[in-house]
Amino acid sequence: AYEGAATLAHDIARNEQELGLRFERIFLDAGTGVAAAAAIVGLATRGRRPQFEVVVMAGTEAEFSAQLGNVRSWAEAKLGQGVELPHGIRTAK
Repeated sequence: AYEGAATLAHDIARNEQELGLRFERIFLDAGTGVAAAAAIVGLATRGRRPQFEVVVMAGTEAEFSAQLGNVRSWAEAKLGQGVELPHGIRTAK
């Protein structure tokens, strides 16, 4: 499921390359949090750490943070190395 959710990170990276720019701030909505977390982690694995604004549509901010940790752990296990997340991840309900 995480690999499928990470396609958003691939699309964002492709758009940056095609447009010749780098997004400094990215807004995401989070239902279960999987897709938003996978986008954040997926971009981090590419060395991209823009500011993220995550609107938590379902659940709580704590549940989203836990989901982000789960996706990060999955990516680290798959890659065999640590994944440094951006410092600027803001959530709002």
